[in-house]
This record gives sequence, C-alpha cells and structure tokens, in this order.
Amino acid sequence: MNHIFSYAFRPLFFLATIYGIVSVAWWGLAWGGLAPFPGVIDNPLHWHAHEMIFGFAAAAIGGFALTAVANWTGRPPVSGLPVVALCVFWLSARLLAAGSNNTLLVPLAVADLGYDILLCALLAREVIAGNSRRNFKLIAILALLAAANGAFYHGQWQQTEWTGSALWAGLWLVVLLVNTIGGRVIPAFTGNWLALQARLHQRPQPVRPPGFGNIDLVASVATGCFALIFLWNPHSTATAVLGAVAALAQLIRWSRWQFYRTLGDPMMWVLHLAFLWIPIGLGLLSLAALDILPLSSGIHALTSGAVTTMVLAIASRAALGHSNRPLANHPLLTASYVGITVTTVLRIIASVSAD
Repeated sequence: MNHIFSYAFRPLFFLATIYGIVSVAWWGLAWGGLAPFPGVIDNPLHWHAHEMIFGFAAAAIGGFALTAVANWTGRPPVSGLPVVALCVFWLSARLLAAGSNNTLLVPLAVADLGYDILLCALLAREVIAGNSRRNFKLIAILALLAAANGAFYHGQWQQTEWTGSALWAGLWLVVLLVNTIGGRVIPAFTGNWLALQARLHQRPQPVRPPGFGNIDLVASVATGCFALIFLWNPHSTATAVLGAVAALAQLIRWSRWQFYRTLGDPMMWVLHLAFLWIPIGLGLLSLAALDILPLSSGIHALTSGAVTTMVLAIASRAALGHSNRPLANHPLLTASYVGITVTTVLRIIASVSAD
C-alpha cells in the first residue's frame, strides 16, 4: 500500500484510466437507451462534459503535476497521506456524480472541489518551497480550474446560464495546460532521444529541437486570446480569424520539433501526435465559429485528441520511467496510441456527418 501512494501518478493515473473507460462506456450505453443517465447533474451533456474535464482530466493532471514537481524543484515527491486524501476526494466525487438525483449535488461539489483545492495547495507548496518561479503559472491555471468547477456547481445549484460557460472555461484551461506542458517536454524529450540514437548508431549529434522562444510565445498567446474571445462569442468572424491565426501559429511551432525523425519509436511520435491535435482542434473551432462545422468536431479534437492522447503518452512514460524500466515500447501501448487516434478521427467524422 505504501508503494502505491509513494508517487501521485500511481493511483491517479490508474483511476483516470479506469474512469475514462467506464464513463465513456456508460455514456454510450445511456445514449443508446441501454442504461440510465446519472441524475445529479440535470443535463446529460453537462454530466458527460464535466466528468471528462473535472473527473478524468483532473485526475491525470494531478498525477502528472505532483510527480513532475519533484523534478522541477529537487524536493522529495508528494506521497503518503496527501495522495491518499486526493484519491478519497476524487473517488468520492465520481461515485456521487453517478447518483440518480440532485440531492447529492452539495456533497458532490464538496468532494470535487476538495480535490481541486488540495491539488492546487500541494502544488503551490512544492513550487514555492522549491522557488520554481517558472511553474507559478501552473498554480494559476489549477486555481482557475478550481474556480471554473466552482462556477459550474453554482450554476447547477442556482440553475443559471453560465453552467455551459464554466465547462468551456474548464476545457480551455486543460488545453492550455497541455499546451504548456507539451511545449516544454516534447522538444526536450525529442532532443534527448535524438542524441541517444546518434550515440547508439555512432552518428554525429543532431540539431536539437528549439526550446521555448518567440514562436512558442506567439502561439501560446494567440491560443489564450482565442480561448477568451471564444468564451465571449463563439460564433463570429473575429473569433474565426483569431482561431485560424492560433491554429497556424501552433502548427508552425509543432513543425519545428522534428516529428518526422521520431517515427521509429511510438513512445516518441505519440507525444507529437497528441500536440498536433491542438492546431487541428483550433482550426475546426474556427470553422465552427463561421457555422461551417459543428462545435463538437473541434471539441473532440481537443478532448479525445489532444488531452486524452497526451494523458496516455505521459502516463505510459511515467509508469516505465519511475519503475526503473527502460522506455521501451510494447505492442499493446502502440495499439492504444493507434486506438485513441482512430477513435478521435471517427468521432470527428460522426460529428460532421450528423450536422
């Protein structure tokens, strides 16, 4: 038991994986009339969106952040009772969210926000104690994510119109986290992998992918601005133009990371593939802003594509690396990478076909 809670990624990645499978299967069965929709959250679409963002993604974010912060700060990993408490909050919230009536809404909100607040507090403690100033922005994003979740529950309780806006805000904050973390680890991991391949095959050391620079800054700022204007008015020409600019900037940024050189290693190319869904999703949403495509096409490019693929890529690396096993791919891992990619493409096609 002590081993399970020695790193946050161990229980939280496991819970995220199981919940991702169970909740999506339940959603499909309920949509087909073969199972009831949960009744705590009054709108089934809101339940599905909330549980994917503040349930599945939030667990994966917690597992990654509290594991990586030890490397960022040089401090011991967060472990033991704080990790147990996080899992209790999270699991309680998911069980309550599966309830049949809205009398459970208040305890659900308490448990769910308890997870968000504790996660933010633990990360802030580690980052501040380690004086890791570059990660202060991650604390801010987690705090805003907790606020968006709180706004969602307040909207549910008061039956206000901002419930949907709170879900959109949560989605954009998760995308910004993927943008931040992916933009940091993908060029670094790729550079290290290319250097290792050069040594193993006795080749000259390659040119490493560039670190964070002006292009990365422009792409990140454009994406953040698009998220803000999208929350204000998702259907306008200005929104579409800014979305297209953000998509192009992210695509240019991604192209500099030498994806084509990683095709021999699934554990490398899946990281690049995960990030590629960000410009694709932004592009689809810019077309949706002009009512050319449905919003769900861009939503699922960002969620099933960028977020879920990145979670799968990071979780598989963490599970191997922190158990002192080589980062060697397995056929089942490759199958999972291909599977989530095919699923995302099919989901987007279904969205467009149903429009």
